[in-house]
Amino acid sequence: MPRSYWQASDTGPLDSEDPISINSRLIDIDTEAVNYGFTGLFDAVLSMAKSDASAFQHSTQTFVQSGGLAELISACLGSPGSSDTLPESVGGVIADTSCQLYLREWRKLVSFPAFRRPLTTFAADYADDFSFLKIYQSMQSCAPSLIHLFGVLTGQATSTESTGNESSEQRRQRFVVTALCILARQQNQQFNVLQSFCTMFLFANNTPKRVVEVLNQIGISTSYTSLSRGLDSNAKYFRHRLRNVCQSETTNVIVLDNIQFKANVRDQRVTNQAGFITGTAGYVLLPAPDKTYPMFTPEDCRYELVRQLTVRNFLPTKADQDTIEEGFWSMIWHVVRSACKAQGVRPPRLKFPMPSVYPLDRRRSPEILPLPTYHLDEGIIDDLIEILYNVQKDIGLSDEQATSKTVPFRGDLLTTLQYR
Repeated sequence: MPRSYWQASDTGPLDSEDPISINSRLIDIDTEAVNYGFTGLFDAVLSMAKSDASAFQHSTQTFVQSGGLAELISACLGSPGSSDTLPESVGGVIADTSCQLYLREWRKLVSFPAFRRPLTTFAADYADDFSFLKIYQSMQSCAPSLIHLFGVLTGQATSTESTGNESSEQRRQRFVVTALCILARQQNQQFNVLQSFCTMFLFANNTPKRVVEVLNQIGISTSYTSLSRGLDSNAKYFRHRLRNVCQSETTNVIVLDNIQFKANVRDQRVTNQAGFITGTAGYVLLPAPDKTYPMFTPEDCRYELVRQLTVRNFLPTKADQDTIEEGFWSMIWHVVRSACKAQGVRPPRLKFPMPSVYPLDRRRSPEILPLPTYHLDEGIIDDLIEILYNVQKDIGLSDEQATSKTVPFRGDLLTTLQYR
């Protein structure tokens, strides 16, 4: 047989991609395979793949690694009528091979460390960074074939072009992530990247214990016991974090206010009557890292400068008045536009944007550490003194800091008057 893959014609040598040349050579190779005792070309290739010879095994692996096997399967399954005439044995082999691939990716996904978020380590940054898209992309990196299968089952668009309906794709990704998280938790109880967030969300919305337990049975949340352990662990962490607030010698703001609510009783008796419960609650505000200052001292409070203040310091400037006017224009136009839409009237194309003055950057937000609830009434001087001592103890304010530093306190008018 000639060594060249293509044969020459009257017009010159034919290209290796020419169908006439390819078919001619394939017929010759198939005939030679029959002459050597095989039923055809594919029988010879199959025998070569089953051979123990190292040269044949190397050729087979090269064919598979280069993508030839994938192209062969696609060509066989893509031929006309192949889906109708495909034997069950072939489908079984393809299914078994696919199961091995999916199982390998599934084990990698279930054991991925980022998907293990116990409630004992749950923090506020995890709630801020939680995203179905990030979880979906992480799952896709661990199990691309498995995610592709779920994409086909959920009707994912095969085209790479944008369909213009981003919300539909996000909704589909949420379904895929939720389904895989529930299935993964069935195999690995430590897989709780979604369940931990859902459990904390249920707790924040005062969900009853029975509801949490039912959702735990279907894999959407963790157990109520895990929630209790997680809350206890977080409480200990923040208690320790609160006690170390003043060690950095930076300024923080303490805010206190009274709380009062009525304690009703079902059946009122002489010894069991409704009443009011009074307490004091508050928090410590820690400025953003780039806005921290050393603790203030009495020298920083320059009260003598109060004499230099005039009425002009409290009146709005011309720039302030323009900003207020633009804000009113924006709010009025918002009301008019909403009323037009409600009445089916097309509003004119006008723009009155809300002015932006010193916008707050949410990425530089301060940290807020809640203080314990004190069962004391700030309206009573003796109770207020005890409250201040308790706050000093809870935030780790030393006696030297309490006497030589100035700690800002905030509250309503009654609280401020009581401080003074």
